[in-house]
Amino acid sequence: MKKKVVVIGSGVGGLCTALYLLHAGMEVHVYEKNDKVGGVIAPSYLSGNTFEQSATMMIEPEQYRRFFKGIGKDMNDYLEVSEKEVLYTIIEPNKALWKLERRIESDAFEKQIEYRNLVTNYQKKYSFLNKQLLTKPVDDICTVLALMRKKETWSMLSKNTCKKVISDVVSDESLQKATLFQTLYMGLPAQLLPAIFTSVPALSHAQGIPHIKGGMSAFLDALMAIFREFGGILHLHAPVERILAHSNRVCGVVVGNKPVFSDIVISNADYCYTMDKLLPYEYGKRRNYTHSVSVYILRLVLKKKAPCVLTEHNMYLGENFEEEMNRLAEGKFPQTPPIYIYYPDSGKTEQESQVSTCIQMVVRVPNLQNAKFSWTTEKKERMQEICYLALAEIGFTKDDVINAEEMIPEEFLNKYNRSNGASFGIAHTLMQSGVFRPQSKHPDVKDMYFVGSNIHPGNGVSMVMKGAAITAKEIVKACLEQEKI
Repeated sequence: MKKKVVVIGSGVGGLCTALYLLHAGMEVHVYEKNDKVGGVIAPSYLSGNTFEQSATMMIEPEQYRRFFKGIGKDMNDYLEVSEKEVLYTIIEPNKALWKLERRIESDAFEKQIEYRNLVTNYQKKYSFLNKQLLTKPVDDICTVLALMRKKETWSMLSKNTCKKVISDVVSDESLQKATLFQTLYMGLPAQLLPAIFTSVPALSHAQGIPHIKGGMSAFLDALMAIFREFGGILHLHAPVERILAHSNRVCGVVVGNKPVFSDIVISNADYCYTMDKLLPYEYGKRRNYTHSVSVYILRLVLKKKAPCVLTEHNMYLGENFEEEMNRLAEGKFPQTPPIYIYYPDSGKTEQESQVSTCIQMVVRVPNLQNAKFSWTTEKKERMQEICYLALAEIGFTKDDVINAEEMIPEEFLNKYNRSNGASFGIAHTLMQSGVFRPQSKHPDVKDMYFVGSNIHPGNGVSMVMKGAAITAKEIVKACLEQEKI
């Protein structure tokens, strides 16, 4: 099966698909426009500290293990992973910090029977979806009809939102906010997100959020080590300018004004960007999509460790959680937003982090299309002030900051070609999920494939890895069918 494959982009989806196909015996070339691999999860560096670009959590660790097994490897040979009983430290203004633990049988949930029932219910729903939908292509009518015949499917097609389901069930206000916060990982505020995505916090309880020593950078290093071992060929500083297609069949790409011919092309670039900018006009027609929110990221190098006991993953819930979620949905600039605080030094000893420590703060903000404001210098300064106010809740002051670096939605657009600067890609509305989401195969162009957060099953590292497996299986299946002819 010696096919030549070109992969556009070296995000998680592109690298994982490349490894599956290298393992199947194909020749794979990955073309990356930037100076390092990883796409939106590529690491960044500040004052000698490594920061995760966006993804920082190992959600659904079982999918990581399945991926390594799928390419004939053992994850434990490449990653040092440790379990963590505490999922998050929760920070609320003028309140004591508290810990959200993985075990729903713990004393912390003794009076929250309804919360335990909610988690258990959505763990079961996710298990069904994972088996029946998230690990399969849904681009043919037979698959869709088979899925629709199952009674479990109809129980999930609710018009309810995550906000309604969680607010109706979870009575404790702080726990309710912490649960709603986690649904933001899907790129929409909970009042716009279908109820089934309540499975996101449920999944954290089911499988935990283990710590990867070295963070996502270590995961990317592992992927690249295997990529080189398998004979993959990486081209950095090599943006693909066009995809070549003729008579409804792809035949390569253009890089540096020169054609690079191949049997198969896989785009790990933004789906809308691929259709609008890379494919020939006649093959780039697509429906209009609603996009997710974006993020504002502030990376800080500080003089000292956190005075209070932070964990690796922390939530600052802000003063007016519901109001801020409404502002996000309406495209307004945040005032007192909830903030995800990543603190990778939480497990380090005093000696290991005696010189400096680092913190990354992530705020969900409207994408560039929906935003009713511009990212002026004044707005960026205001966002920093908002983050510093949250830092004060955990004992830091602005004087503790040695160095700072921010990332705004424009960078997702300019550096990563993310449509509308939407860091999570195409939004997970009910009518943009499953069969309604872009699929791994181009419907009209033979040997043209897609992978990434915009493609079924969706965004998040573990979901993109599932998508990579789907894309690779579709390619191998097509190649085997061609060999029979």
